[in-house]
Amino acid sequence: MSIEFRIERERSRFFNLVEGREEELEIEIRFDPLTKKTSRIVKKPLPISQDPDILEEVEKKGFCPFCPENIYKVATKDTRILSEGRLEKGEAILFPNISPYSSHSLVVRITNPHYLSLDEFTPKHFIDAFEVIQDYISMAKRVDEKANYASINMNYLKSAGSSIVHPHIQVMISGIPTDYHRRVFEAGKKFYQEYGRSYWEILVEQEQNGPRLIGRTDIFTWITAFAPRGFDHVTGISPKNFIDFSKGEFLNLSEGITRVLRAYKESGYNSFNFAILIPPLKEPQGFATIIDIVARSNLDKYYWNDCFFLTKLHDEGYASSTPEEVAKKLERYF
Repeated sequence: MSIEFRIERERSRFFNLVEGREEELEIEIRFDPLTKKTSRIVKKPLPISQDPDILEEVEKKGFCPFCPENIYKVATKDTRILSEGRLEKGEAILFPNISPYSSHSLVVRITNPHYLSLDEFTPKHFIDAFEVIQDYISMAKRVDEKANYASINMNYLKSAGSSIVHPHIQVMISGIPTDYHRRVFEAGKKFYQEYGRSYWEILVEQEQNGPRLIGRTDIFTWITAFAPRGFDHVTGISPKNFIDFSKGEFLNLSEGITRVLRAYKESGYNSFNFAILIPPLKEPQGFATIIDIVARSNLDKYYWNDCFFLTKLHDEGYASSTPEEVAKKLERYF
């Protein structure tokens, strides 16, 4: 069984008055090998700030519900599963989301500091958060027979969709998957039924030593996504189920995240999103633990939002560099 990596190309031609010459650009249209979702790559520099003014935004002014002096006064308490209402480990505190997106919708405050530069996140920040999330998912799975689809998600800074600067993670556990999670689940299940092997197992085999391989952190293989859904899109894949991870395996995941964030920082980014898709809780066979990380446009005093009609209304990925170029840039961090 071989996975198809399909690319179509179009060309756009126009006269550039500023340059005083005709210009031609190539647009790559790539098809996700699993879902067939398309992405477009246009190799032009991004209009992101090179010296963003974020001091006013990230300085702690006014009230922050996640800062140490406030969190125990305002953080909600779970009334269904947790006897203490919250779960804590290190700086991580898990509690219900006041604006829930699913039957089990949680927030994990992951650091005491109100703001961290991307190169200041440490593996421990994420390890502690992932351990309390794992505990909660295990409990939810036991008490809620409808719980089947779980994801772990992070927006960092306003340009990535976060309403609060303070670093935090959001968790969704639901009987109904998000649209993307559903498409991945359905395609992955069909692939496994047809070929008797996990799509992600074969993907990792085919990407071994190829132009999109970035590196490894023990049980995780890190590659750039063939059909990127955003800027510098990195995917981490582990054949093991998140709910069975040991502390050492959470370290593998967390080290990969922090290395990618350092690379983003050195590339001039200050904002990102990630999403971790966990194998379905009721039927995990044939699936993997997958994390997708994308850089976002820089937070600045007057920042540019990179989510526009193509991504918001057409659900079309957009990037300005090829995955192969991004892998070459990031591989030294691994």
